[in-house]
Amino acid sequence: MTLKTLLMILTLLASVLVQSQEDDSVPDTEQSTPSESQEPDSEIDNASTQTSSEKNSEVIERYLPDTSEQKIREVIRHLDLYQRTNEVVRFDEGEDSISGLYLPENTGEPQGGVLILHDIEQHANWPFVVAPLREYLPDYGWNTLSLFFDDYIKERLPEIPRTEPSTNDQSEEMSETTGAETTQNSSENETNESATENTVTEDSETGEDQNFVENPDDSEGIGLSDQDELAEIADRLDEIPNTVSTREEIEEAEPEQPREEVFIERMRETVEGGLRQLNTLGQFNLVVIANGKSANWAAEALKTRFAQASNKGYALVLINAQSSAYPDYDLNQSLAELKIPILDIYTYQTPEAKRAARNRKSAIVRNQNDKYIQIPLTVRDDNTFDRHNLITRRVRGWLKTNAAGRTVGVKQKKDNG
Repeated sequence: MTLKTLLMILTLLASVLVQSQEDDSVPDTEQSTPSESQEPDSEIDNASTQTSSEKNSEVIERYLPDTSEQKIREVIRHLDLYQRTNEVVRFDEGEDSISGLYLPENTGEPQGGVLILHDIEQHANWPFVVAPLREYLPDYGWNTLSLFFDDYIKERLPEIPRTEPSTNDQSEEMSETTGAETTQNSSENETNESATENTVTEDSETGEDQNFVENPDDSEGIGLSDQDELAEIADRLDEIPNTVSTREEIEEAEPEQPREEVFIERMRETVEGGLRQLNTLGQFNLVVIANGKSANWAAEALKTRFAQASNKGYALVLINAQSSAYPDYDLNQSLAELKIPILDIYTYQTPEAKRAARNRKSAIVRNQNDKYIQIPLTVRDDNTFDRHNLITRRVRGWLKTNAAGRTVGVKQKKDNG
C-alpha cells in the first residue's frame, strides 16, 4: 500500500467523522427551538391565569329594584284612571320624603284626623282593610291619611365561607421563604466576616492599639446607616408615648348602628311624619289605625311622642296586630305603656292568632288600662272589600264613642303695645 492510498483513506475517514458530528448537532438545535417557543406559551398561560384570578376577585355590583317606589307609581296610575290623582300627597320633601293618600271629611263637622298604616307587602290603597277605611270614614267627619311605607327589612343571607389555602401550598411557601432567609443570612455573615478581617488587618498594619488611644476611632467599624439607626433610637427614647386617646378619636371609633335599629328608626320617623302632617292640616284629635305588623311602628312612634308631650287627644286601633320577629320588637310591652283608648280587633281564628291576642290583652290589662277593648270578629272574605263591611262599621262606632272630637277656635294673642 502506497502513501497516496493511505492519505486518501485518511481524508475519507475525516470527512465521515465531520459529517457525523454535524448530524449529531442538528437535533440539539431543533430541540432547543421548541423550548424557546414554549416560553411565550407559558407567558400567555400565566397572563390568562392572572386575568381569571382578577375577574374572580372583582366584586360584582347588583342593582335591586325599588319596589316601594314602584308600588307608589302603580297606585298613582290606578287613581289616574279614575281622575283621583289629587288624593296623592308628598311631604317632608328631601331624601326622606313621605308619600300618602289624603281624603278630607265630607260632613262639615270634622271629628279629627285618622292615620292609616298598611301591613308589609301592601300599599296605601290596599283593597283589604286599608282602602275601605280611608274611603268610608270621611263620610262621618274624619280626615284620613294613608301612608306608604318603604320596603320591609329582610334577614341577611348566610355568608359564603372562604376557602383557605391547602396545607401543601402553605408548606411550599414556608420552605421557599426559609430557604431565601437562610441564603440571605449566610451572605450577610460572609460580608460581616470579611469586614472584620479587613479591620483586623488594618489595625495590625498600623500597629496602634485602640484601647490606649485618647480618642479611639470607633466609627471605622460602624457604617453610616448604622449610625443613623442609633441616632433615631436615641431620639425615640427621649419621646414620651401618647397612650391616652382623645375624645374625638373615641367618637370616631364608635361602631356603626345595626341595620335593624336603623330600620325601626326609619319606620318610626315615617309614622311621626304622618302625625306631623295631620297637625299641619289643622287636625289635633288623632287616631292611628295599624294593620298587621305596622302596629309595632305605631306603638313606637306614639311612645316616643308621649315622652315629650301629653297623650290627650290620641287613640289607637289595631287590626290583626302582629309582633315583629325580625327585627325583634316587644309589641306587648310597648302597648302596655300607652295609656290611651285602644281598640284591638282580630279576625284570624287560628290557634296562634288567638294565643297572640290573649297574650296582648293580658299585657295591657296588667298595666290597668281601662280604655282598652278587644273584639274578635268573624268576617266573610267576599265582604271585606266593600266600604260598608263589618270592620269599618265597628271601627266607626268605636271612634264615635271613644275618640270623637270637636271644632275648637284658637284665640289670637293681643299685642300689649
